[in-house]
Amino acid sequence: MGVRARYLEWANGFGPEWVRAVSWPQGWIAAALVLATLFVLMDSLEATRGFFELDLAPALTLLAIGFGALLVADRLEARGAFTALERAAASLVVAFLIQLFTSAVVVLSAPPGAFAVAVFPILAAWQQLGMLRAGPRYPFATLAHGAAMALAAAAAPDPVHLGILATVALIGLGGGTLLGLITSWGAAADARLDAHRAALGAQSLAVFAAELDDVNATLAEVGAVDRELRVRLAQARLACAGLEAASAGGGASGDDAVNRAVSRVRGALSRFDDLLAAPAPLRESKPDGAPVAVAVLPVVRAALADARRRWPQVAWSCAGADASSDAPFVELAGGPDGLRAMLDPLLANAAEGDGAFGASRVDVHVGRAGEAVEVAVCDDGPGFPAALLKAPIALLGTTKRRGSGLGLYTAERLARGSGGALSRERPLEGGARVCLRLPGAPRRGGRGGTA
Repeated sequence: MGVRARYLEWANGFGPEWVRAVSWPQGWIAAALVLATLFVLMDSLEATRGFFELDLAPALTLLAIGFGALLVADRLEARGAFTALERAAASLVVAFLIQLFTSAVVVLSAPPGAFAVAVFPILAAWQQLGMLRAGPRYPFATLAHGAAMALAAAAAPDPVHLGILATVALIGLGGGTLLGLITSWGAAADARLDAHRAALGAQSLAVFAAELDDVNATLAEVGAVDRELRVRLAQARLACAGLEAASAGGGASGDDAVNRAVSRVRGALSRFDDLLAAPAPLRESKPDGAPVAVAVLPVVRAALADARRRWPQVAWSCAGADASSDAPFVELAGGPDGLRAMLDPLLANAAEGDGAFGASRVDVHVGRAGEAVEVAVCDDGPGFPAALLKAPIALLGTTKRRGSGLGLYTAERLARGSGGALSRERPLEGGARVCLRLPGAPRRGGRGGTA
């Protein structure tokens, strides 16, 4: 395999889960501020100034360039601006600039302080090469760090600094490559697990499709029986009409008996006609299937009580009107159970986040929006990826490694079936917001009104 093919293979190996795992803007800003503060102290304190003799201005400049490039790449990734090749190229540029900054700190310091700050380029190489899955097959990140070290070495003022950088290169590039290999092995194992999960999902769908085929065949048989029954009924009606005509024209003494028999048959036919042609009375005989008014807040509180037991590490809260005469009610065909079937997946999705990082706090807001009632589930978790928000909610679509992809899809379909809607947002302050909008209803009696 050529270099270009390997680069493309490496670039396409950074999936959404990897991108979320390395996206940490608050942490990078904090790290840059800590390093800047440390360098200022090294240059300003009398005890450390003579030990390090750090040239502060170029060190801070390279720090700003390196971490600034990292933050710019992070923000562009959050907006979905990168293709796979552009993401890989940006990662190499950032790796080069971070290593150039840390290696330059060694050059900008004087011994013995230069020996102490040599830990920075080593740690940078380990972190970056492990994160970028460097290895013999994909040496691109190793080459970027090596180029940065070579550029810093070109500016080294004496053989002592060259010796320090040579040692840094040996330890940093060697250890970082080893970490990259370990990361690659872990990613390959995850990929195999994902493939196994996809195969199991495909098998489940195949079984489901076979069951649907059986149901379809049964319905076809029922349709055939229905058509045969209608043909037989039409033949019975014709026979009745023939008997009536023969009785009226024959003048036989048995006319009264024939007429009574024909009348009984016509009554039976009439009842069959009502059964086949009027399904509405059957629906009215099942009040549980009819839309009912459901008090929202009691159902929300019950769902939150279960969520607290299931995810005790999450802080749960509910805000909305009191359960009084003006409490929000919604019109649902499924009653309180139908509302719980919508709420439970939203609470689970908020608590579990993307499977790796979940929320620490989840707030549920209940209120009116015109004629509708809105139930908004807000959390401080990792939020929805920008690319996911651009697409409709899909069956089996999930960002969780072990997720089924049924939760939001089921809730959205149930909401739509009741005349409502479900929307997803990524607020500016972070986290996620999922809003369930349902048709409002006045309070009515029955099991739905006392949820």
